[in-house]
Amino acid sequence: MKKVGVLLLTICLSIITDARTVNRYEGSRIFWDARNPVVIFNGGGYARLIELQDGRLLACCESSGIRIATSNNKGHTWSAARTIAPNPDKWPNCVPDLIQLSDGTIIVAYNPRPSSPYSPDRHFSIRLRRSTDNGNTWSDEIVVYDAGY
Repeated sequence: MKKVGVLLLTICLSIITDARTVNRYEGSRIFWDARNPVVIFNGGGYARLIELQDGRLLACCESSGIRIATSNNKGHTWSAARTIAPNPDKWPNCVPDLIQLSDGTIIVAYNPRPSSPYSPDRHFSIRLRRSTDNGNTWSDEIVVYDAGY
């Protein structure tokens, strides 16, 4: 029993030592302030939010397509939401996510998920749109991967 206790103590000390050598996170963090809620999108789901290199916030969600909105004042107010990837008939675009690359390019990726009637011309897939002008304009849809239907 004594050997188990010593082994456990050694493991705990080892974990504590390792935790102290990990570099602290230095990047920005976004926190929700539940005391002062702000509506970004009227309806929709699967919302995501990032801080852009210029300090603005960019949010996206799925709502009759993929919609985006921006804030110039740390989320106190938001631009009107606009659709950057509309839904084709019975083929909703779902689960968007976004990232800004080091060169400033913004990418919004999403998954078209066809519904019945299924057909070979409507695949589940991964697609994206990109902006090279801080979100003012967006590219045509880029197909990253097509799965089955």
